[in-house]
Amino acid sequence: MTGARALPARPTLLFVHGWAFDASVWAPLRAELRDWPHMTTDAGYFGPGHEPKADGPVIAIGHSMGLLRLLRRLPAGCIGLVSINGFPRFGAGPDFDAGVPRRMLDRMVKRLSADPSAVLQDFRQRCGDASAFGEPRLAPLSQDLEALRDENQRDALAALSVPLLVLAGQDDPIVPASMTQAAFGGRPDDEHHEREQGGHLLPVSDAPWCARHIAGFIARLTHAPRAPRKPQVAARFGAAAHRYDDHAPIQRVTAQRLAGDIARLRLPARPRILEIGCGTGLLTQALARRLGPADWTVTDISPAMLAAAQRGPALPGTARYQVLDGEHPGALTGPYDLICSSLAVQWFTDLNAGLGKLAALLAPGGHLAVATLADGTFGEWRAAHRAAGLVAATPHYPARAAIHPAMGNLAGGVHSERLIQNHPDGLTFLKGLKGIGATTPAPGRPPLGPAALRRVLAAFDEQGATVTYHLAYGMWKKSTQRPAGVFVTGTDTGIGKTLVSAILARAWNADYWKPVQTGVSEDPGDTETVAQLAQLPPERLHLPAYVLQAPLSPWAAATLEDTVVDATTIVPPSTRAPLIVEGAGGLYVPIDDTHMMIDLIARLDMPVVLAARSGLGTINHTLLSLEALKRRGIPVLGVVMSGPLSAGNKEAIERFGDVRVLAEIPPLAKVDAAAVDALARDIPPLEECLAALGGTPAVAG
Repeated sequence: MTGARALPARPTLLFVHGWAFDASVWAPLRAELRDWPHMTTDAGYFGPGHEPKADGPVIAIGHSMGLLRLLRRLPAGCIGLVSINGFPRFGAGPDFDAGVPRRMLDRMVKRLSADPSAVLQDFRQRCGDASAFGEPRLAPLSQDLEALRDENQRDALAALSVPLLVLAGQDDPIVPASMTQAAFGGRPDDEHHEREQGGHLLPVSDAPWCARHIAGFIARLTHAPRAPRKPQVAARFGAAAHRYDDHAPIQRVTAQRLAGDIARLRLPARPRILEIGCGTGLLTQALARRLGPADWTVTDISPAMLAAAQRGPALPGTARYQVLDGEHPGALTGPYDLICSSLAVQWFTDLNAGLGKLAALLAPGGHLAVATLADGTFGEWRAAHRAAGLVAATPHYPARAAIHPAMGNLAGGVHSERLIQNHPDGLTFLKGLKGIGATTPAPGRPPLGPAALRRVLAAFDEQGATVTYHLAYGMWKKSTQRPAGVFVTGTDTGIGKTLVSAILARAWNADYWKPVQTGVSEDPGDTETVAQLAQLPPERLHLPAYVLQAPLSPWAAATLEDTVVDATTIVPPSTRAPLIVEGAGGLYVPIDDTHMMIDLIARLDMPVVLAARSGLGTINHTLLSLEALKRRGIPVLGVVMSGPLSAGNKEAIERFGDVRVLAEIPPLAKVDAAAVDALARDIPPLEECLAALGGTPAVAG
């Protein structure tokens, strides 16, 4: 193959040790792997720390916490990752029951500060090591023990773009088999090996066994010449340009969905638009029909694809077409009001870093909108390989929750969709992939030979020849300003928004504003209620923009009262303190003839606190509301649940909604200022909540 190159047969091995040990723990394994150049890090637990920088291809090998440290940031040039007795998360959490309970690690942290030598000796003996160690250095030991308790790199593992080898001990007292399964069981295409009767110090006790598997892993990564991946991707898509549209039903549907989401954004007139991976122009034309005149920069890594897009209908406004690797947009200067991409960024080597580089080209208030493939895509094809005793060469795709641009001043979210495509047989499925040029295998995975392919096709046909696409739609907005406050909305009317608003106003010493008040013929109004419950003085209260008599939606109440409500005239008051804004009803309550409550939330540019019930039905209602907010790129600060406490519903909302439950409000014998004050004390600080959104939050309008 023209331009093909072989990876060096001797990549550098980078060894990263775990907690309570130092680089010397690697001595037995390094002796077994002496045919390769080595580098070791040292966390500085017993002496000076050391973190070398590799030059060239690297196989990173992490023992125990060493894997957690590597997942924070892979070394430059990393072509493969090895976990020995490792984990992406050690402490238990709402979505990780297999971890070590927090109370145990809290006790260990406390004991460490009092007697570090005793704690280290106890831990090392549990690991199977009774050797002497140097004088402990408390600062790095404490910092990393707290990281063991708190840190979670499961998203980084899900987004991992290099091959992974997992080596574990069946009798590991520190990382039991249940933890290993919970951590890595969702990645069936990785290489896993368990050592019978193996403990926690496999690099010491079972160095030859570890070395044998690592050497085989290296050989599989380096044995065959490979074309550089990006030119290979470009060439295969280019060869398919002339027939792409005939084989792209999923791509067409996805482009239409993404264009529909983008059309709801508040973009300026003649926006500056950058499209990454235009293909034949499916998204380009869908946007042109919806947005009208714009300043277009349309790019693709394949010249043939770019030419096919350019042959399409002329774009309204001005347009330029440019060959570009979207993961490395350094040649562009921006700024852009919209950067978008449909089913192209999954080919990035480092998805989140690439998205971060694109986001850096956004103008203040600009939007990044992408559609990509997520974890679970082609699951049936992978299952057919496993049934045939093989590993699929299909690239790994990240979990939805793992997709977030590596840039701080963005806020938004990712929503998902599942599309199922039926095929007459497996051969038709493969011809479809070839028809769009999507045939480049994952790094380090050679294509199947004819006999193996026949076995996989037979298994695939037996399963029903069905393929599932898990699509992730990301929508983020860039801002250099923090929001003025939060918008409290609910999964339904009568859900407890007013009580939640009072608690937040009390907890955050905030002002309160209800822009549209209905139902004053029956109740005095929510402003008076919040003032009493949160004990707010008059200067902290702001008058509604509209007050309506009937206990109906603003649109319906205004119609009855022959009043005109115009959502575009609603302007928040200027405040020195944070502002709690309470909506009317739920997200899709109409305000006027053309605007829903969700439109007002987006225009006010505030993150949301979602009030929800705790009982039966709340999972469905809450997840639907969260999905609607994510489709608009509106960040969610958290959920507050009201009613009898339900640990199961709370866990489901946090896990499947990818959101934090800020508080649970139990049934109250009396709703008064004292009760609100007591509940407010458990609300996390506003700055902490805003920081969790990822830097300087903003929302898509």
